[in-house]
Amino acid sequence: MSSFILRFRGVNILSNFLSIVSDEKGIEQEEIGKIKFLEEQTRTKWGELVELPQDFYIKTKKLIEDLRKKGDLEKAKKLEESLDTIINIRTRKILMLAYFKVNDDKLINKMTFEEKELFQLLREVIDEWQQKVK
Repeated sequence: MSSFILRFRGVNILSNFLSIVSDEKGIEQEEIGKIKFLEEQTRTKWGELVELPQDFYIKTKKLIEDLRKKGDLEKAKKLEESLDTIINIRTRKILMLAYFKVNDDKLINKMTFEEKELFQLLREVIDEWQQKVK
């Protein structure tokens, strides 16, 4: 499995380690479609997140890569568009949660590893900036 690197404050985080500890079962296209639909239904409700498997992004990226390798470019493109929609909606929600300093474990536990890292980073940056301008 190919890995991708997330960079937060100069630290590289190898995201594929999650795939090692997760089950080997992949993700289905229908599950991605369902998640996209549910996220679109709650687009304006930043206090609501659809619970995602911890390895959602890794498995989705792998599924897209596998479809490309098989030559099914249309399905791969459609899944990429769905993933973009999910990422955009969830990023906005996570930004709002960080801004309002939400500390709800039930909500935070619905985030993937990568999203928790983003949430923590945003909280730190917002707090730091607010302290600077006070």
